Amino acid sequence: MPITRHFLGWDRPVLERVAEDLLAATSPPLLDLSHLLVVVPTRNAGRRLREILAHLAHAEGRAILPPQVVPPDFLLSLISHPDSGRAASSVESILGWIPVLKRLPLDDFPALLPVKPPVQDFGWALSTGHGLTRLRDELGEAGLSIGDVATLLSGQLEEEDRWDDLARLEEEYETTLRSFGLASLLEVRKSNASSPQLPAGISGIWLAGCPDPMPLALEVLRVLSQQVEVNIL
Repeated sequence: MPITRHFLGWDRPVLERVAEDLLAATSPPLLDLSHLLVVVPTRNAGRRLREILAHLAHAEGRAILPPQVVPPDFLLSLISHPDSGRAASSVESILGWIPVLKRLPLDDFPALLPVKPPVQDFGWALSTGHGLTRLRDELGEAGLSIGDVATLLSGQLEEEDRWDDLARLEEEYETTLRSFGLASLLEVRKSNASSPQLPAGISGIWLAGCPDPMPLALEVLRVLSQQVEVNIL
């Protein structure tokens, strides 16, 4: 199905326009929007949209079945299939770095660690693991691993040796997670990006007022547009 784009204009608050467009897509007497998944920039925007919909429905004296309103990262949950292995939780993702970093042969990673830590202990490993997790999370929003960046941008990166060290370290990390029966969330999402699972009962998606969605979320929308109607507001 095609992806349809609607331009709301600048003369009215965005959420009011979105709410009015949603109600205009229903037929009386019941305002049934329960088949729609509406993606908004933040959870607070979702709360406000539901309030406006309820107010407009009340003003018309009509009952409403609201849509499922979610933030953009909900789209990524649609590619975390339960049958694809258990993804490490946020805490497990950080803790998974600790055995890797505590046993790390520092001399083998000179570009990454030009100055060695005074003590290669739990505290240092935990702090470093936090930083590496943040880096992977940021890259993961585009569906990229550290290794992907090192490969795709080879010859273009500043401190390329450092990125190569990071990529080797990431391989050790992924292997360690698998030894505990876990997979990184990025690994799970990448393996399922071509097969997102829609929530039951959803037959349409509206992306409302999200000017800069995550690239991986856009890929999810592209695939889902082959199954259901997608509207971009």
